[in-house]
Parts: sequence; C-alpha cells; structure tokens
Amino acid sequence: MAKAPVTDLVVVLPGIMGSTLVRDGRELWNSRIAVMGRHLLRGMRDLERLVLPPGIGDDDPQDGVEAVALLPGLHLLPGVSAIDGYAGLLGFLERRFDFSGGNLLPFPYDWRLSVRLNARRLGSAVSAALGDWRERSGNPGARTVLIAHSMGGLIAAHYLDVLGGRADARTLITMGTPFRGSLNALAVLNAGVLPGLGGFAEPVTRLARSLPSLHQLLPDWPCVVGADGARTGLDRVELPGADPQLTADAHRLRAELANAAGALDAGYRTHVFGGFRQPTGQSATPGPAGGPFRTSRSLDGVDRDGDGTVPRFSCFPAHHADDSEVRYVAQRHGSLQNHPALWHQVEAILTAQAPRNFLDGGPELSLDLPDAVFDGRCPVHVTADGGRPALGVTAEDVETGARTGPRGLRHRGDGRYGTTLELPGPGTFRIAVADPADPAAHPVVGFVQSFPAA
Repeated sequence: MAKAPVTDLVVVLPGIMGSTLVRDGRELWNSRIAVMGRHLLRGMRDLERLVLPPGIGDDDPQDGVEAVALLPGLHLLPGVSAIDGYAGLLGFLERRFDFSGGNLLPFPYDWRLSVRLNARRLGSAVSAALGDWRERSGNPGARTVLIAHSMGGLIAAHYLDVLGGRADARTLITMGTPFRGSLNALAVLNAGVLPGLGGFAEPVTRLARSLPSLHQLLPDWPCVVGADGARTGLDRVELPGADPQLTADAHRLRAELANAAGALDAGYRTHVFGGFRQPTGQSATPGPAGGPFRTSRSLDGVDRDGDGTVPRFSCFPAHHADDSEVRYVAQRHGSLQNHPALWHQVEAILTAQAPRNFLDGGPELSLDLPDAVFDGRCPVHVTADGGRPALGVTAEDVETGARTGPRGLRHRGDGRYGTTLELPGPGTFRIAVADPADPAAHPVVGFVQSFPAA
C-alpha cells in the first residue's frame, strides 16, 4: 500500500508518564523502570530523584531532568493508569503516511510538571518545527494536526485555546483526554499508591503527591457524596493527601480551559475519541474516622461507565453540549491509542476520507480487573454486549513475554463472564480478553501487577 502524503505538521503528545525522563545521561523514567514488577523496590527508590519541591506551581524546577522520547512500551503508576506505550500508534502513522520530509513530531514532555508549563514548551517546539516544515515543503499554508492521548490533550488544548496556537492549527484529535478529570487522581492523592504495600510504596506516593500534573487531573464535577446523599465538588471539601495549593490551582486551570474554548471560534476541528463499557470510578465518599475516600462506579445511582480511568462524561471538552460527536470504542484507557479501529478513524481524518472500520459489528467487551494482587490470584470479570461469544483470557508477562492461556471464561448469564487467573509469579501482566473464533471482535486489554504475599 502506497503511503498517503501529509501536507501538515503532525504532532503526537503522550499522556502522563508517557515520556522518557533523563538527567545527566541517566534514564530516571523509562518503560523498564515504569513497569517495576520484579524490580519493584529498587525502582521505587530510584523514583525519589523525580520528586518535586513544594510550591513548584507552574515553575521549572531546574533539576536537570529532560524529556527525550515517547515511551514505546508499557508504563504505569498503580491506581492512576497503565498505558501500553506509543510504539504502536507511531508505527501505524509511519506505515500509512509519508513523513519523509520530517513533518512527524513526537512531543515528549516532563509529565511531572504543570499543564501550563508544558503547553508553553509545546508552543516553542511547534513554532520552530512548523516554520522549518513550511520552508522545506514550500507550503506556507501548512498547519498543525495534534494527536493527543490522555493528559496530552489538556496540554494541546491549553496551547491552542489559551496560548493562541489555534492560529496555526487545522485539527486536534484527543484520545481518552480527561477534560473534566479522573477519580483515579483523587484516589491516589488521598490514599497513596498501592496502600496494600505499606511503607514500601511511600517513595512512589511522595512522587505522586508532589506533581502539579496529577493534581490537574482531579475531577471537577461534584463527585464527593455526603452522608445525606448530596454531591459536592472538591473545591468545597478537604482532600487529605493532596496539596491544597495545587488542588486549588487545578480548578483554576480547568476554568481557564473551559472559558477560553467556550469564548472563541476555534478555527480548527476537534475529533474526540473515548473509551466506554469499562468499569470506571465516578464518585467518592469520605471514609469513616478520616480514613481514605471510598470510590464508586456510579453517579447518583447510575453507572455511566468510561474507559476504566476517564468517565464517559469527562472525555469531551466542557463547552460541548453533549457527547453525541464522540467516537467511542469498547477499550480501556491505556490501550485506546493502540486500538486498530481508532487508528483507522485517525487515518480517515488525516486523509479526509469517509470513516470506515469503526463500528464493525463485533461484540463489545467490558473488562473489570484489580490494579494489583498480592497472592497471584487475579479475578477477571467480563461483560459482553450482544451474543454469547466464546471468550478466552490470556496473561502475558510484560517483562519476559511469557504467556499463560488462553483460558476460557465461564458464562454466568446475561452476558457476564468470569474466571480467576493464577498468575505464575510476581511481575506486571497484560491481560487480554478476546473471542478467538471471531476476528471482528477486538480484544480488550488491561494490566495487573502481582506482588508476593506479605
């Protein structure tokens, strides 16, 4: 297949944790460290070097840390998200499009820092790259196309709508961007990372709680449910574990984005992709006696689902009237950017062809997994929308590539399936559920960390 020409500059932004971080030639964050798994304790201690000083706000810590590349493989922060890397997305773009002129710009960024700071850095990088591309291509009308996963979409939106980048933009494509936040950020800032590990997880929790970026992912809908059932926003309650100044600033950032986008004729087109049919946190209740908040997968008694990290109602900009123009795929947050149907839609957008291969008639699957297990036993719960497929589940050790399964899932009625996987040892495992007999059914993928029993 001949590669399609691209006349614009295409910029790819990863989500939080999605860039390799280097200081003095040493990688402090990469796919190997980010998975941790068998090297958990050593990896956690290394992360101490990335902790930011209090009160950093939108400033540059000037600690010598640089973002040098998009992470190709799995990277995760337990409880926040598990992202299956960007090699698949970048590889697809390079296979289908002609970027021989140098007009594909992966934009790694220091994901610890604030959205505002990274948006300014994006503006500088795009300005230089677009000027060079216009000169090399002889096309002074070339513009930018931004493809952004997760938090990368917030950075892109701030650059476009607040900093004026829309003047040179043609298209913004977002995938699972938490425009209204994610309850996962609330849970991690409040209870810490993997509280079941106790003191062993403290280095990662200190890192998480120092990050302006993670605070800027806090939910801005009224998500805290009181004893009387009434809902309140995080701007009116105390969230133990979170930095009060960073929390307040996160609310100001969301207001900036909403006001800027709602008050202008953007001048560029937005295409929003979201995941749905996955169990997703939507509300929280303060714990007894000041204990950790308890999260719920419903809001006002209704489960609106999402991608496992970003609720369905959070994946589109706040100024949109509803989500009727969102393209949904039944996939979890960390694998949205690797979903073949989504790739085909991106191809259709970039080539201005009619959408194809999006809704292919295959069954849509919902996968419910724990973030971590401590005895090797991993419960797997799946719901299939339509038909009664013969589903199987496979566990792959992301460090060694060793695979277990496929193991059949038992049908329990009403489209519900389940089993318990016996993971072979400690590590990080990619859990995939699919119907081997139906090639039209896209697998749904999640990640579980297995730790030795205490």
